[in-house]
Amino acid sequence: MTNVATRFQPDISGSAVPAGYIGEKITWASAPSTAAITGTLADWSNATITLTAGTWLVVANITADAYTAATAGTYCQTNISITDSSNNVVQNQDKSIAALTPANSNMRNLCTVAFSFVANLNASTTYKIRGVRSSATGNAGNFYNEAGYRSEFFGLRIA
Repeated sequence: MTNVATRFQPDISGSAVPAGYIGEKITWASAPSTAAITGTLADWSNATITLTAGTWLVVANITADAYTAATAGTYCQTNISITDSSNNVVQNQDKSIAALTPANSNMRNLCTVAFSFVANLNASTTYKIRGVRSSATGNAGNFYNEAGYRSEFFGLRIA
């Protein structure tokens, strides 16, 4: 393995760090659009990153919601996870958002769910964002990536 000191390229110009150097940042190639989260576990289209061999800090801040129907006691849960290309959840990176209708009116829980982990990779690996809504009829869940409701997903080479 190359000495870490030789893989560091100091730069104060504001330019992107070259591939293979500490500080290199990889993010989604084409940003995903706001999309519904259905009752079937599925990928969020374009919400993937592919990281090369090395040590990476992986960060995702995903804006999503859980939205209930207007019936007292209605519950909605939106589950979001980071998986590998075989759909295995990576390092327990699965979280949820829930909403419960307290009276006869809709309830919406909109938030940004934060994920982070260190990945020590021996080969190129693809990570992706997946989601599923587990709730009764009339409820909704969404991924957001639009003005006012941004999401991000990236890897930062740390060694």
